[in-house]
Amino acid sequence: MALTNMRLRLGTIAGLLLGLCGNTGAAAPTGADPVPVVEVSGLSDPAERSYRSLLKGMKLFEQYHQRAPQASLRFKLLHHVSDPGRKTISLTILGKRKPIPLALDDELAFVLPVDQALADDGARVVANRLTRNLLWQTEVRTPGLPNGTRRLGDLRLECNVSIVGFVSDFPLTPGNIALSLMDNPCGRSGVMYPFLSDRPLFGVTLVSGQRRQTIASDMLFGSGMDSFVTKLVYTGKDWSFLRDRAYRLPLWDDSWPDDTLVEFEYMEDQAATAAICKEACQ
Repeated sequence: MALTNMRLRLGTIAGLLLGLCGNTGAAAPTGADPVPVVEVSGLSDPAERSYRSLLKGMKLFEQYHQRAPQASLRFKLLHHVSDPGRKTISLTILGKRKPIPLALDDELAFVLPVDQALADDGARVVANRLTRNLLWQTEVRTPGLPNGTRRLGDLRLECNVSIVGFVSDFPLTPGNIALSLMDNPCGRSGVMYPFLSDRPLFGVTLVSGQRRQTIASDMLFGSGMDSFVTKLVYTGKDWSFLRDRAYRLPLWDDSWPDDTLVEFEYMEDQAATAAICKEACQ
């Protein structure tokens, strides 16, 4: 597909939705502090997303919610380490009507109001940051899982929402059009979608009942960053500092059911274990 050399003008799709599940609530909860309208007039290339694209992703989540029946969907922003003003990041919906400010929580996640009229108006969700300084993420997560784990069905749906929901933000190349017509692009073995863990990774293991499989090192640490799907995620600026958090999974392998747990071992845990062993051996 002709995505390898494409520059994503609007930031990233990955791997990206605060308790949405088709949430139709207001942009800011009742009683919350007022959110200032985003001022982007001074930015030549503000980070933004098509409202229609985000809404499409939300609808896809609802359509295939059975893959993650207890999960919620949310959108999140990830700011670049060179940007010290994390607390000053803000979002607004800009269209033909009055601007709608969006509330960001402490994780820079936000709830998107559902309004087909905004999609019909060609509205955009715009940040007060340049494109290269923000990544846009989708997150599908089931509550109540053991610490340090994710659910494979959640990640399958997360990948599909990200790719199908955001592909219309890209140039209308044959490859992009083909992706937009797929309900399950992440079920194809050629699609190697990179996820981001919360912390630097040491290892990843799939667990289903008594079956366990350690993910090979060539699926971790940003390996294969030149694949076309990865180009949709890491672009516009040097985001290589995230490589130690990046991992890929065999989402297409149906021998692993949706309830499979993805277990993470973190670098900091290994360092702590090594320190304890060293002290015990002295």
